[in-house]
Amino acid sequence: MRKTPDSPDSPSGKSVNRERNSKEKGWKNATKDEEVVERIKKAKELYELYGKQLKQEFVEELGRLDRAIERTQRFMRVTGLPELCKECAEKGKCCCRPWVADLFDEYDLLLNCLLGVELPEEREVEGLCFFVGKKGCRLKVRQVICVDFLCPEAERLLGEKEIELREIEGEELELAFILKEKVKKKLEELTEAR
Repeated sequence: MRKTPDSPDSPSGKSVNRERNSKEKGWKNATKDEEVVERIKKAKELYELYGKQLKQEFVEELGRLDRAIERTQRFMRVTGLPELCKECAEKGKCCCRPWVADLFDEYDLLLNCLLGVELPEEREVEGLCFFVGKKGCRLKVRQVICVDFLCPEAERLLGEKEIELREIEGEELELAFILKEKVKKKLEELTEAR
């Protein structure tokens, strides 16, 4: 049985508990927007300082990641998943919970900058992840739960095509993970040299 993002025992259960604790403290969203914006600023600073060097160093890896992301998104479009997700969001059933923004660190956000994403500095949709816009996610490089989670309705829609989606998205997630680690290591070298 597949765990949902709401399950306290799910891999992201700590984040769910963080969301509940945040609500108890009277916050509208799991993380205060200021905390997310602070990580965005850090990513933009890193991009400003080292973006050109990182793009040159990892041009091939960035290209492979960008193509893998596009393959995942294209497959999702062909199968109708974006329409299903939009319908759920309009009904207030979106799985892009506010706590999902907590999972993104400055390195995840920096990868987005390296792929040409203009990081948002304010929330567009209340009650959902900071990075959700009116047309969906405003990021390219996303967290595992963002790419991998399928609600029961999505699983029914995909049917046997779910296996193919898992293979496609697996490549995207692996490339993003490996590149993030390489970028972090390179940044350590560059900051030590300063």
